[in-house]
Amino acid sequence: MKILIIGSSGAVGSSIYNELIKNKTNKIYGTVRNKASFLKAYPKALKKNIFEIDLKADNIRLNHKNFDIVISAAAITPGKSEDFEDNKFIAKGIIKLLKGISFRSFFFLSTGSVYQNSFGDKKEDAIKTSSGYGLSILEYEEILKREFKKVNILRLFYVYGTKNNDKTLISTIRKKICNKQNI
Repeated sequence: MKILIIGSSGAVGSSIYNELIKNKTNKIYGTVRNKASFLKAYPKALKKNIFEIDLKADNIRLNHKNFDIVISAAAITPGKSEDFEDNKFIAKGIIKLLKGISFRSFFFLSTGSVYQNSFGDKKEDAIKTSSGYGLSILEYEEILKREFKKVNILRLFYVYGTKNNDKTLISTIRKKICNKQNI
């Protein structure tokens, strides 16, 4: 399978990238902000499969045109910047990036921060948040849903779990993708 991870240098994207490259049967591609830094941190990455891309730039293009799965983990998160307005530009950059590219499945790794709190069952009609980050991600989701016929939005809570072990969300997603199972 050919898998493109948009935002491979971020906390979530790099974890997924690192897990997926363990399966040698898949071809893993990634977009990063700084290719040299990424390749230094991930020496097993194939240089030709990593693309340095600024999602806020006007002219965004990939040479590869076909992927089985596209996973987007690109976002401005708390602690990186308080200018969450940039998430709107990143969503529009993803749309530009994916124009002319074919793919079977598209996953946007969103956040549980779109809900008021992280506890209890979550329902679509109960989305409420007052945080700037949560509101910017809701807008990001809406931009993607308007553009793509089918976008799978995964709202992640406690991504790394309480301990980094094989039962964390990242490891579970990797196993399901590698085993061609539904997520």
